[in-house]
Amino acid sequence: HLGHTNGTVTLWSPASSQYLAKVLAHKGSPITSLAIDLSGRYMVTGGADRQVKIWDLRKFQTTHAYYVPTKTAPPTSIDISQRNVIGIGHGCHATFWSPEALKKKVKNPYMYHMMPSCDPGETLRFRPFEDVCVIGHTKGISSIVIPGSGEPNLDTSEYNLNPFQDKNQRREA
Repeated sequence: HLGHTNGTVTLWSPASSQYLAKVLAHKGSPITSLAIDLSGRYMVTGGADRQVKIWDLRKFQTTHAYYVPTKTAPPTSIDISQRNVIGIGHGCHATFWSPEALKKKVKNPYMYHMMPSCDPGETLRFRPFEDVCVIGHTKGISSIVIPGSGEPNLDTSEYNLNPFQDKNQRREA
């Protein structure tokens, strides 16, 4: 998935020299960030128009949209946790939407966080298997706890995954 400055998102495959699909996500507004959930069914795009759109990739249709507050910057980073919590970094703020926000329109965010002394956020990422989100900003990083965002069981989300395996165990697998 690749976002473009003309507001389109193209879907690519390593086996192809052309894109497989092209979606006009944000008409006339550059794509500033995008994320795909673990199932591959939903895509979340953020544009310079301050909209965050939820897409059903099975139909290539937008299901609903959220707006970033006008007093903040457009979304610069979006990530979806293992439990489908949507994290949106915009300016010196981070907004987190509950897992239901992927499937239907939710009225209010799950959590809201403001970086100290209004440092513009650059990157927002969830840590796998933990309820932790890390936000990179101009003065360093902020690590915050987002309850319910991580998968509590190591072996349920990916088949035969051992995050502590060594080189010999990887080779044997």
